[in-house]
Amino acid sequence: MKKSKSLIIGVVMAAVGGVIILLEQITDWGVSTFIGKLYCGDRYLQAAGQAGDGMCGFNMDMVVGMGSFLLILTGILLIVIGVITLLIRKRKSKQTP
Repeated sequence: MKKSKSLIIGVVMAAVGGVIILLEQITDWGVSTFIGKLYCGDRYLQAAGQAGDGMCGFNMDMVVGMGSFLLILTGILLIVIGVITLLIRKRKSKQTP
């Protein structure tokens, strides 16, 4: 029986999101710090230059957390779609003699 691509992609996305969250907790926010430094460069967590400017990289842990959660949620939805697709294929193969 042919496997559903959405099922495989969903499992990979959910696993990647889970690993990122796990690494974030184990390394004590090391992933978000690394991403913040990549995004901001030398301006990472420097004081704002003008009134109304925020510090670059502030709340990067929230951004990484939301991104990881969205990866997991999208992965779960793709897993559900893949399982439904497999069940429909299985049902169709049983009906055709």
